[in-house]
Amino acid sequence: METLITTHARADFDALASAVAAQKIYPDSAIVLPGMLNSNVRNFINLYRDFLPLIESAYLAPSYKLLVVVDTRQQQRLKHISNFLEKEIQIHVYDHHPHQADDISGDWERVEEIGATTTLLVEEIKNREIILTELEATIMALGIYEDTGCLAFNTTTMRDVEAFAYLWRLGINTEMVQEYFQSPLTSGQKSLFESLISQSEFMEINQRKVLCSLATTEEYIHGVAELLHRIASIEEAEVAFCLVSMENKIHMIARAYRDDINLLKILSFWKVKGHPRAVSTSLKDVSLEQARRDLMDALYLSLPFPLRARDIASAPVKTIDINARAAEAIDLLDNHGHSGLVVVEGGKITGIISRKDLYKAQQHKLEHAPVKAFMSNKVITASPETSINSLRSLMIDNNIGRVPIVEDPVDAEGLVGIVTRKDILRSLYHIDAARNDTYAVLHSPGKSLPKDGGIKKAARGQGSDLNIAEMNDLTLLISRVMPAELQKILFIISQAAESEGCQVYLVGGCIRDMLLGLNLPEDLDLAVTPDALSFARRLNEDLQGKLHLFEPFGTASIFLEKGMRLDLVTARSEIYVSPAAPPQVEASSLKNDLFRRDFTINTLACSLNTGSFGKVYDFFGGRKDLQAGVIRVLYHLSFVDDPLRILRAIRFEQRLNFYMSDETLDFLQKAVKKRLLKKVSRGRLSMEVRLIFGEPNPPALLKRLEEFNILTQIFPRIRPNSRTWKRLESARESLRWAKNREWKRAPDPEITYLSAFFFGLPPERVRFLGIRLGYSRHKVQRMVEAACELPGLIKKLSEEQVSPSRVSQLLEPLPVEALLLLRALAPDSRVRELPQLYWDHLRKVQPALDGHHLKEMGFPPGPKYGEILQKLKEAIMEGRIRSVEDERNFVLSYLKEETANGENNGESSRD
Repeated sequence: METLITTHARADFDALASAVAAQKIYPDSAIVLPGMLNSNVRNFINLYRDFLPLIESAYLAPSYKLLVVVDTRQQQRLKHISNFLEKEIQIHVYDHHPHQADDISGDWERVEEIGATTTLLVEEIKNREIILTELEATIMALGIYEDTGCLAFNTTTMRDVEAFAYLWRLGINTEMVQEYFQSPLTSGQKSLFESLISQSEFMEINQRKVLCSLATTEEYIHGVAELLHRIASIEEAEVAFCLVSMENKIHMIARAYRDDINLLKILSFWKVKGHPRAVSTSLKDVSLEQARRDLMDALYLSLPFPLRARDIASAPVKTIDINARAAEAIDLLDNHGHSGLVVVEGGKITGIISRKDLYKAQQHKLEHAPVKAFMSNKVITASPETSINSLRSLMIDNNIGRVPIVEDPVDAEGLVGIVTRKDILRSLYHIDAARNDTYAVLHSPGKSLPKDGGIKKAARGQGSDLNIAEMNDLTLLISRVMPAELQKILFIISQAAESEGCQVYLVGGCIRDMLLGLNLPEDLDLAVTPDALSFARRLNEDLQGKLHLFEPFGTASIFLEKGMRLDLVTARSEIYVSPAAPPQVEASSLKNDLFRRDFTINTLACSLNTGSFGKVYDFFGGRKDLQAGVIRVLYHLSFVDDPLRILRAIRFEQRLNFYMSDETLDFLQKAVKKRLLKKVSRGRLSMEVRLIFGEPNPPALLKRLEEFNILTQIFPRIRPNSRTWKRLESARESLRWAKNREWKRAPDPEITYLSAFFFGLPPERVRFLGIRLGYSRHKVQRMVEAACELPGLIKKLSEEQVSPSRVSQLLEPLPVEALLLLRALAPDSRVRELPQLYWDHLRKVQPALDGHHLKEMGFPPGPKYGEILQKLKEAIMEGRIRSVEDERNFVLSYLKEETANGENNGESSRD
């Protein structure tokens, strides 16, 4: 990293936004901020620090070759980097302030009198077509909005307005803008604002912070909603109401600041207008006090209780002993992908250690030092019942990144989970660091699905950096996000289509995932007219893959290197003669071919012909549903024609974080009620069910199926409970752990999850369910061993202090999936560590001596060899043997003892 970006002391949002924008223009760079920041910027950074490329001034390297200074040129405002200004270093400057006497001179400068420095950098980003995430666009919008006074200061230029509009089109989070910025008030608004504050009542209703303000004014005042928002921001309310008497009416305005609060529903008795989180109405013939009482009654009756810490906390929590070496903590974080650990001493929580703390140890080559030398003693905990909003305040007020969730504030045994900044952001604003990359620009993540067990549709954010619903040409997108190897294949397809006179279209999931900014599939689906078979033969001459033709269906597959596959179909229509029956296929047009698909989001097609390359065909509103995050079937009988679409709908809902349209949800529930899945052949059902275990979060998907009462149709007489879901989550964590280890045969996620799901069932029941799903006898046996034999083994290991050789003896026969479940379901840390001990160490123990050595020592070959070598191996595990000489002595001693026992037994028998 050779570039450093900085800004002035007491940085405001224009300074922060300019620095973030500069980092996009200078990608190999980092941002260092001054110690002094405006309070709103400080609060913002305390919460969003993990999403910004910030470094502390203490960690600045002396080797930077370029310094980028934004939103200032004044040397006195850059004291935090004064040492760099004194060096021979290249300097670039972006600023909009008038010249001052102590301004530094840059080797390159862009200084213009404009409303906000951010505007200068946004113009550069636009010209270079640099992709922004929603968070980045929002920060830049805040910078422009703040420094131009909502675009109203007389220093504002048209360029500021155009830059703000550009960011708005990309998609910004208006909630953040509202939260961190406030516009100036008129004199009338100031007077009303003071009245509302003086008559505000702050209360807690159903564990929610609720604000109710009353006021009376003779004249009509505009902007009451903004005044309410300001008061709510001051008090950090989750729900805010104001009742203002003016012009012989009571004007009621309400705002909700949490996604799970639906004001339209809560206040439906008043026939309010607006949307779920912002409503208003006018009331006649009612007093302020009566209106207030009606409000309170509605809130106590209908305001939902909030999510609590236990709902979002990650578990189990990784802990480390206070005397452990820093190197051990680093390994633990690396192995599990965590950013911090809870430090314990004698069963008590004593501190927190983060990657940043351990970076100090590495920097000073002190990895051998104990954790206590670097940990933070400032441990702030919360109970499982703490609200998310309270957790958020804890983090902001104390500038901490993680809060342990405990039943007992100090007892480590009461540690039930941990909540990080990212957990809070996912819950409040639905921001995910894993998606905060160059692809996130293409689609804003949807809201999380309900955690209350009910079948509801989740609210979804609108907003996207590109307007998917209006994208008519994918050429530029393909060139930006598709790997070069795939683009080359599309070019070959295009040329082949031109020479053959065919129409070829890229269809389905590839287009969906490309628009959503997801990883592209390895398989490409192509629709061809008039004939896919002849085109596949011609295309394969160029690609030199393995061609498979399926002539009865008019389809073909070409298998290429590195696992890539092209599936070609003749554009066709399908007719279902009876529910769940395989379709009868007829050649047809592209539109009919797309109509046979499951959901609108999978009906998009893109021309690959040279004259129309990239042109989008969207006959059924697929782009609009992608933009809105909606799963929608194409026709009423879709689930009847193919009941497996029930499972696919839920898979897409979970994978993409979408929700089903009301009509689709109604069709699906009716199909489930009619038990249409029972009409599907066992083979087809098995294939679809097994796809569940290739999804990112199989436990959540299975739980969603249970919410719809679908699991019982797949697994008869299985009734999952809270322990089932806990086992599945533990199995998921063990599978993540397994990815970082070397295996002769990698654990099978299907076997692991199903064994956790069937855990404790009788063997004959597990065999029946495994065979029903079409698994081989070998895989079914692995399920039986993991699901049926493991409970007894866990009990045995928990009750006994087993030796290493006994551990090896017990675990060696188990399949790897059972080892993972043992790790996942062990009741304590001692038993939990045994699978790792066995896999990493005990199974690798082999004596230096073998059968040849025993023969050289004068022992005749025979079954005794195996017994001797096994005893030798056990002795090595127990630490009784440490050298080859020890091995020889052990063998001689063992055989001598065996001979003596044999002679004694012989004498006894003669007596």
